[in-house]
Amino acid sequence: MSEDLKVVVPSKMRRVVAHITSESFSKVPHYHVTVEFDAGAAFSLSQRSGVKPVDVILYHVARLLREYELLNGYWEEDTIYLYGEINIGYVVAVDDGMLIPVIRKADELALPEIHIKRRDLVTRALTHKLLPEEYKGGTFTVSNLGVFPVDSFTGVIYKNQSGLLTLGRLSPDKLGKISLVCDHRLIDGYYAAKFLSELKSRLEGEMM
Repeated sequence: MSEDLKVVVPSKMRRVVAHITSESFSKVPHYHVTVEFDAGAAFSLSQRSGVKPVDVILYHVARLLREYELLNGYWEEDTIYLYGEINIGYVVAVDDGMLIPVIRKADELALPEIHIKRRDLVTRALTHKLLPEEYKGGTFTVSNLGVFPVDSFTGVIYKNQSGLLTLGRLSPDKLGKISLVCDHRLIDGYYAAKFLSELKSRLEGEMM
């Protein structure tokens, strides 16, 4: 071993993240599909409603998952399991890792309710005040790096889920990008493309 090699002992959270992502990536055949969309309508709606564009996206994703139920389930031992509730995990970066608080029954929440719930969960995640049950039970996950100059990215599907939606930076006067990462064992490319096409249509049309 080189004498100038620095050895870092990972934190407990870092070890948990390493274990979960390694297990998922090694067992789940990942692929992703990306769509561009005009974010102007989402920004307009968010300003009128006092919410953020990401809340508009979460609102439409939650309702679309009612129709695309394979994205709200998972594959295990040659069997597909579909969840009875739509509980969206929202990735929050914290010191040396991440937490994924869950917006429960997100498809039943109005847009302002999603905004309030997401903001509360993020605030308490950053201050390590979440209750253990508040980051368990997610059925689908959304990850947002829009605060950085990142146009698009992909990720690793969370345990016992079949899909992950990732968001890059959004601007009212430029095309934004949304990527859907899928488990190919139950989600084919056509199915993923239809979901993203419908999401794009709803976001650009301000359908509520």
